[in-house]
Amino acid sequence: MLLPHVHGNPEQQQQEAVQHGRRPASVDGEDREQECHHLDDADAAGELVARFELLILDELGFGLDLENCAATGETTDLIYVSPKSGGAVSRRAGEPYRDRLLRLPPFLREGEGGANDWSDQDLQDGFRLTGLFLLRHVLEPRGQGHSDARAGFINAVTRQRARISSSA
Repeated sequence: MLLPHVHGNPEQQQQEAVQHGRRPASVDGEDREQECHHLDDADAAGELVARFELLILDELGFGLDLENCAATGETTDLIYVSPKSGGAVSRRAGEPYRDRLLRLPPFLREGEGGANDWSDQDLQDGFRLTGLFLLRHVLEPRGQGHSDARAGFINAVTRQRARISSSA
């Protein structure tokens, strides 16, 4: 679940997630707690919030399949996401349709994008990805849109990253 260290036995929650077809969340509560300590770091905060939005989608039953290509089943070189299915698409399969697909930023790919190893465009792509699916599956059915706070957060993180990189 979203906060496995708060609610119940983490191992049991892992089993329940698998049984219900959801990707299991990390069972290490210390990892989650450490992540919260990085929210004041502009470089880390953007990535953490985008990942959190993915977790929200997953928890609500609208999880994206970012582990293998929706077209070929490949598990490598996944750089796109289908806006229709929410499935990852490999470079090879997606190239002819790249204008209609969403970019999957490195920090959301399995085994890629270490700490701060991404660009402002990657951050924008991550929020565009999570934003589309949050809007479609969670907000619009309730007559809502994205909050001004979300846009403000994204702008603040982008401005802070620009300030840091210009002074370096």
